[in-house]
Amino acid sequence: MDRSLFILLLTLFLLVGLGYYYINKDKAEKTTLQDRDWDMSIKNTEDIGRIFFADRNSGKTVDLKRDGNAWTYNDKWKARPNAVENLMVVLKTVSLRERPANAAIKTMVKSLAAQGIKVEVYDKKGKAMKKFYVGGATPDERGTFMIMEGSNNPYVMHMQHAEANLRGVFFVGDKNWRDKTVFGFKGENVKSVSIDYPKNKNQSFHLNRSGKKWEVAPFYPSTRKISRTVDIDAVDEFLAGFKSIGAEAFENDFAKRDSVLATTPFCTVEVEMLDGEKQKVDLHPLDYKFKNPQADRESEYFERYLAAMNNKYDDVMLTQHIVMKKIFWGYPFFFMPERKSIRG
Repeated sequence: MDRSLFILLLTLFLLVGLGYYYINKDKAEKTTLQDRDWDMSIKNTEDIGRIFFADRNSGKTVDLKRDGNAWTYNDKWKARPNAVENLMVVLKTVSLRERPANAAIKTMVKSLAAQGIKVEVYDKKGKAMKKFYVGGATPDERGTFMIMEGSNNPYVMHMQHAEANLRGVFFVGDKNWRDKTVFGFKGENVKSVSIDYPKNKNQSFHLNRSGKKWEVAPFYPSTRKISRTVDIDAVDEFLAGFKSIGAEAFENDFAKRDSVLATTPFCTVEVEMLDGEKQKVDLHPLDYKFKNPQADRESEYFERYLAAMNNKYDDVMLTQHIVMKKIFWGYPFFFMPERKSIRG
């Protein structure tokens, strides 16, 4: 065969082979793009009715369900609003950062299958919206490995304009998801409030709604009754303090829990709502050591209280005086100043 003809045929063969490779490669990429197995975001998060995820390492699960404007956690407790909000932000804005190299795909798929957190998102009618697995972070902590259920294509996902490991919002454990609200209600829904200061009895009081008016009376019969007019603005200011009071942490496993709860509380707060719901909280002062949530060490915490919630779970929570003090009013604080006569 003529040498020049041989070279021409070889070149033609190579060109055909390369053309076939790139055509099929483009088809594969187009198929992936058409399947949108990289699109794990949910733009219409207001349509989400349930979010379930499971950690394969610990075996723990999280089941969040929408209940009106709030969310419940594992069909028992109210979910922590900030945690749900952060999760929603990730679900809405997660986007593709890059496709990993082909050589790394097999290892990624195995890792996601063995250690990934499985996430299932459903709409309000119970229809599945997305199902995917969340793995670990990239070495620079700016991307997170994720894969859609039923897909063989893992991706590196991220949030634009935010450098974070997305796995961090899919945490498990009661302490992470339970709502830490101690008091959270509006004054117009209150029927009565009483605060008992066992060591300051003359400051203890009952506050009761009487039609459109409020009555304030001493908690103990031995306290001299004040006959001045109740200051409605003062009542409104007091009740506004209950709108949002949160605890620092749950301390149900605190080693000295029983000994602290056996002491006389600084005060006991009882609230009854117009719908009949009641709440009672005992606040016991503390000067014990607790682990600093912001550091891997122990710090002396003063001016804190162990709040016995008196609920069906026998919860106790760690609260700060600086947060609680806005409701520490005394009996005389609710009355108009005494009028003084002016003599000419």
